Amino acid sequence: MTSNIAQIIGLVLGGVGMILSNVVTGMPQWRVSVMAEGNLTAKGVDERWATRWEGLWSTCVKRQDVGLQCSSYTSLGSLTADLKAGRVLMSFAVGLTVLACVTALVGVLYSQCCKSYGKNCLLLTAGVTYVLAALLVLIPLTWTASNIMQEAYGPLCKGALRVETGEAIFLGWPTVLLLFVSGAILCWFNPYTPEGWAYEMSESGVHEVCVAERRTSSFILESRS
Repeated sequence: MTSNIAQIIGLVLGGVGMILSNVVTGMPQWRVSVMAEGNLTAKGVDERWATRWEGLWSTCVKRQDVGLQCSSYTSLGSLTADLKAGRVLMSFAVGLTVLACVTALVGVLYSQCCKSYGKNCLLLTAGVTYVLAALLVLIPLTWTASNIMQEAYGPLCKGALRVETGEAIFLGWPTVLLLFVSGAILCWFNPYTPEGWAYEMSESGVHEVCVAERRTSSFILESRS
């Protein structure tokens, strides 16, 4: 009973992690740059602030007089190395979370109605896949956050320019945690122990031997008659 409840909790947490990983991948707020734009007027310098969002697939610029304008990247050359790697790693992570969610759902549903070695392998596969997806999400988050921290305290980010960590990075940390916890639950709470697997496999082997002996004996009796 405890194992079944834990598996359902792991399935729910993994599903939430899958949704959040898709959201983080599509958000443009990975890197936020705040710049001061000065316009010379009759009263002096009219200083206005412009905010630029840089994501994996699009970039947005928000100005006080124009508003928010978003567009896709025209070339990969405009992307930094961490965002380029983030594209690849997050795409693989999203695919792994979808695969793990489907595998865990099938494993949980079958474990409720029947018990076998194959159903337990599905849950283990889903758990390992969730952990692998969490690692793939963690790498670009850590890389991008580290580069932002270095730029924020660099000599260029003073006065009119400020670089900040975007909302996608902050949302990515709980995503990694949910994927890790879900994978750990599905790997740890198994319906069978290794002794149970061995017993089931040996029991199935004995059953097959008995069936073969019955068929052989019936064939001998028919040939004698």
